[in-house]
Amino acid sequence: MLLKAARKPLLILLSTFIIASPALHTHTFQLVLDPAGDHKNAGRCVVDCFERGIALQWAHRLKQDIEKQLPHIKVTITRRPAEVTQNYQAAQLANRMRADMLISLHVYHEPMAPAIMSLYTYSSGYQYSTTSHTSHIRSAQQAHLHAYGQSLGYVNDLANYINGCEVLRGICIARKPSALPLKQLMGITQPAFLLELGINNPTQWNVLIDPLVAWITHIAQPKNQHE
Repeated sequence: MLLKAARKPLLILLSTFIIASPALHTHTFQLVLDPAGDHKNAGRCVVDCFERGIALQWAHRLKQDIEKQLPHIKVTITRRPAEVTQNYQAAQLANRMRADMLISLHVYHEPMAPAIMSLYTYSSGYQYSTTSHTSHIRSAQQAHLHAYGQSLGYVNDLANYINGCEVLRGICIARKPSALPLKQLMGITQPAFLLELGINNPTQWNVLIDPLVAWITHIAQPKNQHE
């Protein structure tokens, strides 16, 4: 079960989650992949494997294929195999490097075919007023508002892409995206979403490698065309 955030507001430290002015123009699209689990948290079981291992393997395969085919995209994975992650580790990394996109990768056992993709953006359930300042402190529950439009656009576009992808017909379907107060997305000021895949075996995520690489290429393209 995905972890949801506590309802109590949490103040973000200025040095960690400050909302800064736009980054300088760059030729590199920064993608952060945040695989579920860590050394202490194995996650859910898929047949005879745990979620943390499957998600990490999935992240590394995506990184390998993306950077091999698309040198203008840099992929950063938030954790190493035997690492115990800290609270807000992924958020701190994505915010510090001003990532163009963060994808939190998760899997669970879905015995029935096809594979099922669920996409989530962050929602705190609260609505606070925002300012036009280029630099200010915001609560962790409101950090997502800085790039919420982009995050929402990404999940809707990806869901449509997957459901319209001919090679995935009968193999994978995407549910309508939802917004939840998910701990994995709290505190992230950059465009971010959680991708949860229901699979019937530990390697079924492979069917999404090529489609995801193609979609990410499409997302990164507009930025490159203006360089």
